[in-house]
Amino acid sequence: MRTITLLLSAYIGKLNNAEYLNLMSRLRALIETATPEGVGLTAGEMTEFSELVDQLQARVNYTTASALTGQLDDLEKQRDSLLTFLFATINSGVSLP
Repeated sequence: MRTITLLLSAYIGKLNNAEYLNLMSRLRALIETATPEGVGLTAGEMTEFSELVDQLQARVNYTTASALTGQLDDLEKQRDSLLTFLFATINSGVSLP
């Protein structure tokens, strides 16, 4: 049984990184299924393409969160509880005669 994949139109310029990576990963799998020589690619070209897809995978999966994010979250919780205490103290002071 043969698998035929037909792309009617691809708006590659409008894809985000994850969508583009998905397309390239599926294309690599499709080429590997059909063999690189079968689609006119040399082994070197296929190796280069696979390395580029792997680099894109590493870039998409790269976390941009800083190590300080956890500390900032803790400081925000402390700030919020302090402000809540201050507002409660002020409100109770205003309502007392």
